[in-house]
Amino acid sequence: MSRQEMADFLSTARPSLSRELMRMQNDGLITVEGRKITVRNKSALEEILN
Repeated sequence: MSRQEMADFLSTARPSLSRELMRMQNDGLITVEGRKITVRNKSALEEILN
């Protein structure tokens, strides 16, 4: 899924999605490599959702 497709799916703007992905990557929650996103810290990511 491209970033534009992901943004459309989440009903957000692509720049906002890109900033959030970068923030989560900088925080060590995920790794972004091209179109591949790997969750590195599932428990911390779940904390954000709750």
